[in-house]
Amino acid sequence: MFKPNLLVVAMLGALAGQAYAENNSADVTQFGQTNDVKVEQNGSEHIAIVDQDGDNNFATIREDGNSNEIHSYQTGSNNDAANFSYGVNSSNYITASQVGNDNTHYNSQSNVTSSSIAIIQEGNNNGGGTSQSNAENSYGVVAQYGDNNSGSNAQYDAPFSSASIYQEGDDNFAGNYQHGSYNVMETTQVGNSNDSFSEQATTTYSFSSVSQYGNQNQAGAIQRLNGSFNEINITQTGNQNVGRISQDGKSNTASLNQTGNNNLIAEYGNSPSYLPQIGNGNQLAVDQVGNRNELYFRQNGDSNTLTVSQTGDGNELSGFSNGSVNSLEVIQNDIGQVANIQQTGDANIVALNQSGLNNTASISQSSGKNNISLTQNGTGNTAALIQN
Repeated sequence: MFKPNLLVVAMLGALAGQAYAENNSADVTQFGQTNDVKVEQNGSEHIAIVDQDGDNNFATIREDGNSNEIHSYQTGSNNDAANFSYGVNSSNYITASQVGNDNTHYNSQSNVTSSSIAIIQEGNNNGGGTSQSNAENSYGVVAQYGDNNSGSNAQYDAPFSSASIYQEGDDNFAGNYQHGSYNVMETTQVGNSNDSFSEQATTTYSFSSVSQYGNQNQAGAIQRLNGSFNEINITQTGNQNVGRISQDGKSNTASLNQTGNNNLIAEYGNSPSYLPQIGNGNQLAVDQVGNRNELYFRQNGDSNTLTVSQTGDGNELSGFSNGSVNSLEVIQNDIGQVANIQQTGDANIVALNQSGLNNTASISQSSGKNNISLTQNGTGNTAALIQN
């Protein structure tokens, strides 16, 4: 049994304790069908609470000022809610809960500091999204339990911020976007046919994590626009998972772990796709445990390190590595594995260890100071080594 992300629990618990902290408030409760609620408050230290129990309800809450709170609760079918909070370097809070079918919830904050948005949805065909702009040290949390859910977090100009999505159910989609440095984003999906995409732009010292537990999951993570000292971690447990990763910058690290069958680790934007590292001092560690795993890689830069361990049947490794002082170590165990490694540059080192049957290795290194160590144990192995 998987438990929700601790960030979700902490955020919802903390915000619930603040619901009645101030004196000025608007409290609306509706029971019935086809209801419409609009609340607008200007000023500071306001609280808006809307509770709708019924069908076809719509709620819109807007607060301008500092230290304001918005709390929206909907139970029923075909509900729609939108919350907006605008401040001036202030701490504002939004919590939203939907229990039912066909619900959508959108929340937005701008010009805030140390603020948060938390959405929890339980039901079918729900959609939850958060948007935070000019929001330093802020949080965006989406937790969904049910079928066909879609969750997203977007943080713009939001350094020292965090975005989290937890989905438990079927056919979910999760999308995280962050612009700024010292940020953390994490996605956890438990279920079938999940899809996750994470992007961090113009970022330094940021972390992106995707964890998927289930079948036919897809995970993609991008760090771009010349970022540095960033880290990506993708963990997939299940069958037919696909992991894609792309890093642009220097001194970035990436770790991918896949356990299951028919897994693929690849790069965006190419066919067949493969995995690149563009920049200086990058590192990559890949661990695949299962059957019919594939890895297509490319390293373009200096002092790159690629470490791959594949345990299973029908694994395939390709390359290329362009640059200086690159190091590549590949260990493939079991049956039917194919390795193709090409390096163009100076002082490159390749160590390959294949154990099993029907393995094929082809390694080509151009330029000087290259080092190759090859070990193949088993039957039907073929090795071709070329150094120029």
